[in-house]
Amino acid sequence: MVLEVRVSSSPSGKAIVSRRSALSGVEHHLKLPISIKQLARGVQAYNQGRPLQEAFPDLSNDQRNFLMSGITSEEWTEHIKDDAEEEVTPV
Repeated sequence: MVLEVRVSSSPSGKAIVSRRSALSGVEHHLKLPISIKQLARGVQAYNQGRPLQEAFPDLSNDQRNFLMSGITSEEWTEHIKDDAEEEVTPV
């Protein structure tokens, strides 16, 4: 899988990534604790076959998940909650 991201820079020089959620189709933006240069190096490493955790060691699991899917941790939580509410207990 090739990782492609849209990125801009925050005033502090940190990368802001924009991704469309694979779950809802909503576009989300996430400021990462790395520079655009670090992000570019990580994307290159991942696209050359390095595991995501190795390509982005300074990111949390939620941040790496966002890079891959565009799904925020809040959206995951809401989706899981919605699924639990829809479950029907057999009689």
